[in-house]
Amino acid sequence: MHDVPITESPELQAVCRRWMKALTDNDAATLANLYSRSAAATYLGTDNEELWVGRDVGLAVSRHWAEVATKLGVTFVELAEIDAYENGATGWALVRSNFVFADHGPFPFRTTLVFVLEDGTWRIAQVHNSVSTDNFDNVGIHMTTTLEELVEALDDESASKLRSAVPQGTVTLMFTDIEDSTKLAVRLGDEVWSSMIRHHDRTIDEIAARHGGVVVKTLGDGAMVAFNSTRAAVTAAREVQAAFQPAADGSEIRARIGLHVGDAVHTGDDYLGVAVNKAARIAAAARGGETLISDTVRMLLGESPELDFGAPFETKLKGLPGTHTVIPLR
Repeated sequence: MHDVPITESPELQAVCRRWMKALTDNDAATLANLYSRSAAATYLGTDNEELWVGRDVGLAVSRHWAEVATKLGVTFVELAEIDAYENGATGWALVRSNFVFADHGPFPFRTTLVFVLEDGTWRIAQVHNSVSTDNFDNVGIHMTTTLEELVEALDDESASKLRSAVPQGTVTLMFTDIEDSTKLAVRLGDEVWSSMIRHHDRTIDEIAARHGGVVVKTLGDGAMVAFNSTRAAVTAAREVQAAFQPAADGSEIRARIGLHVGDAVHTGDDYLGVAVNKAARIAAAARGGETLISDTVRMLLGESPELDFGAPFETKLKGLPGTHTVIPLR
């Protein structure tokens, strides 16, 4: 199963329209109720002092817009567009409109809103308002601003590197290793062995890319792959095992795969840290054709009826103290 996809959200578009109507009608009760009660709820306005964080942001916003309506008189005209998307329990929207005040305007106004599901109801966790102005008016110079122009300004090599940026921080690492690779190389001979390794590397590269992973390095008879998503890493591991089916010439690849998630330090073209060592050692503990995952990976997967797991067991991992719980992925 792939990660939950990002989808357009008519429901959040409707919430945005309700939010705008509450602003226009100076409906304080509705406005306050649309905001999250989380201590992390945030409002960022156009004034330097309009940065509010806390459970009472909804109340502050309702009072703020009551003051705007009283002192300035405000209406929305020409609602340009609402773009709204959701991904699981999180959503976001971009609202573009023109504001007209009693003595000023219209002002092109842009608002981004971040939503969270609280008790089954979409509520606003963060708001950022901005009044769009030309760069030349602000800083006295013309700058490249459109997406198309900025992307076109990158050369192909720079764009490729940026698009394939290696995941940072907490990552899910997948190590692969071909069982009995030395004996297999001797039995098959250099030509067939080289062809097998090329097939191995190409297969892993294609599957990793399909699931948002980055091949950090190949290891002669294996690979190290980093993913931002644990579920994507597990899906990729299953596909890798499925792709390495016995060949007619006997050149079957029996991959040992290990997965672990944790903080890793990205340096140059590699990762360092305990999480890296543990993922590699888990792969080494697997049998040919087997994928083992750490208990941390299993915990992050939660209830996953589409996945099948074997019985957890304790094992020692070379170079790491104590015993470690690993789980076969079927």
